[in-house]
Amino acid sequence: MKKIIAILLLFSHNALSLPGDGKLVATPYIKGTIYNQMGAYQEAVSVFKEVLNAEPNNDKAYYQMGVSYLALRQQDKSINAFEKSIEINPKNPNPYLYISVIYLEKKQYKKTLKLYQRANKIIPNNRDFYYNTGVIQEILGKNTKAVEAYKKSIEIKPKFDSYYRIGIVYSKLKQYKKSLDAYQKATSINNLIAEVYFGIGRTYEIMAQYQKAIDSYQIAVSLDQKNPITYEALGFSYYDLKQYKKALSAFQTQEKGLTELWDDYAIEPQGVLDFAKIFGNTHDVVLEIGFGNGDTLVEMAQANPALNYVGIEVYEAGIGRLINSAHIKQLNNLKVMRGDAVEFLSANIADNSLARFQLFFPDPWHKKKHHKRRIVQQDFLNLLAKKLKIGSVCHMATDWQDYAQQMMEMLETNKNFKNTQSAHTYTPRPEFRPLSKFEKRGNRLGHGIWDLIFTHR
Repeated sequence: MKKIIAILLLFSHNALSLPGDGKLVATPYIKGTIYNQMGAYQEAVSVFKEVLNAEPNNDKAYYQMGVSYLALRQQDKSINAFEKSIEINPKNPNPYLYISVIYLEKKQYKKTLKLYQRANKIIPNNRDFYYNTGVIQEILGKNTKAVEAYKKSIEIKPKFDSYYRIGIVYSKLKQYKKSLDAYQKATSINNLIAEVYFGIGRTYEIMAQYQKAIDSYQIAVSLDQKNPITYEALGFSYYDLKQYKKALSAFQTQEKGLTELWDDYAIEPQGVLDFAKIFGNTHDVVLEIGFGNGDTLVEMAQANPALNYVGIEVYEAGIGRLINSAHIKQLNNLKVMRGDAVEFLSANIADNSLARFQLFFPDPWHKKKHHKRRIVQQDFLNLLAKKLKIGSVCHMATDWQDYAQQMMEMLETNKNFKNTQSAHTYTPRPEFRPLSKFEKRGNRLGHGIWDLIFTHR
C-alpha cells in the first residue's frame, strides 16, 4: 500500500520573534523543529519539554514533540503528545493524520476510522481524511464504503490518487466502465504512472477487449520497461488474439526482466552475510523461510520500513512473484535467497544477527512416515537459536493440528526458547501477520490455524 500521507511541514510561521531592533531571532521552539529536521529527535524532545514548561498551551510544541516521539518509535508517547495538541487546537489536521499513521502501522483499522470520524466533525472538508478512510475501507474489504469515501475526497479536491484507487475498487466491484472512467481521469492529471495504464489494460482484458488491453499494456511498458508483470499480461492478451509470436516475445521479455531484477533483490551468498552492507543500514533483520507466493512477506515489508526482511524459498514461481511485487512497490528493505534454508542458515547467516524468525504454513508432510522431513526438529531449533539475538522472536504458524502440537512440544522442550503465552498455549493470530488467500479460504471452511510465538533466551 502506498504511503497514505506525505511528510508534513516542520516549521511554523510563528516560530520566529522580532525584538526591538527588528532582527529575526530563533525561539526555543524553532530550535526544536531544526533538531527534528536534522534527525536529532531526542534533543528535540528535550527542547520541546522546555518550551511547554514555559508555554503549557503551545499546541505546536506538543505536535512537534509527537513527531519526535514517532521518529523515536515511542508510539504511545507520540499519541499522547498529538492528542494534547488536538485538545488545545482541534482544528489542526496534522496531529490526526500522524495518529492515523501509528494506528495503521499497528493495523488498528477500526481505531483509525473512529479517529477520522471524530476529525470530520471538527474539520468537515479535509480531503486527506476522506481519502485515507477510503484506503482503510478498501483494506477491510468494504469496497462500497471505500467508493463513497473516495468520491467525497474527489468532490473536495480531485487528485490523481483518489481516481486511481477508486478505479481499482470499481474493478473489484465488477463495475468496469466506471473503473475505466476513473483511470482515464487519473491519467488526465498524471499520464506518467505505469500502474494506471496496467489497470486500464487489466480491465479491458477482463472485458475481453484484448486489443485495447494490449494498447494500454504497451503504454505501461513504455513507462516502466523493467516490470515483468506487464510483459506477462501483454503476452496473455496477444495469446488470446492468437498472435502467438508476439505472445512468445512478450513472455521472453518477461523472463529477461526477472533476470534483470534479480540483482536488485536477490542475495547470492558467499560466506557469512553482512546485512548492514546488503541493505545499507543497521536495521533489525527478519528472516522468513518458505514464503510461498510472497504476498504476505511483501505486505509485512511494506508495513514495516524500519525492518529489513530476508525470505528464503526454493520455488522459482514464488520467488518471481515476490520480486515482481517488491519492484512495483519499490521496496528497498526486502531481499530473497533461493535454495536450501538449513544450508543458508548454517553457512551464511551470522550468529546473533537475527531479530525475528518467521515460518508460516510449512509443508506438513502429513503422512506419519514423512514426519521426520518436517523442518521443525530439535537440530534445526538449536541451529536457529545460534542465529537469533537474545530476546528476539520466533513466530510459527500452521493449519495442521498435529504439526502445531509437534511445534509446541519441540519449542517448549528446547532450553533456548520461551513461550510468550502460558505453558502449552497457542497465541491468538496477531494482527501484524497478514492473512494469505489460502488461509482465508481455510477460515471459510472452518479449518483451524495455530500461531506459536516464542522468544529466544
